[in-house]
Amino acid sequence: MQKKSKRKEKSKFQFRSIKNAQFFHLFYYFLIALVFFLVLFPSVQPETLNIEKYSVSNQTIYAPSTKIDEVATNKKKSEAEDNVETQYTFEKEDQQQRTDYVDSIFNTIIEVNKSTTKESNQEDKQINEKLEKLKKRTNTG
Repeated sequence: MQKKSKRKEKSKFQFRSIKNAQFFHLFYYFLIALVFFLVLFPSVQPETLNIEKYSVSNQTIYAPSTKIDEVATNKKKSEAEDNVETQYTFEKEDQQQRTDYVDSIFNTIIEVNKSTTKESNQEDKQINEKLEKLKKRTNTG
């Protein structure tokens, strides 16, 4: 009988030690979380300022977040565009001169190509004539 009771006591003790171990795990996690919170909180805590309304501040105060008023921004942009003088004027004469210049370049290229093809055709004809003469001489001789 005593053996059974010792076993039960051992198993109860083991069960209690497991419960204690789980408790300590949770306690350690809570302790670590508390330490992290205490260490990191000052870096995210907003700074409180002691200022009065319509008074000059001793330091520059920045907004915690930036909100853009898109309507006012677009209005200011359009006003700025209207206030700027035109810096470039389009002139039809300049456009026509540039177009004529490019056309003349292409016309010159076309003429050069035509003249080289005529010359090469004449040279080809001369070579072919000489070849025929040579063939005739070798065949007759």
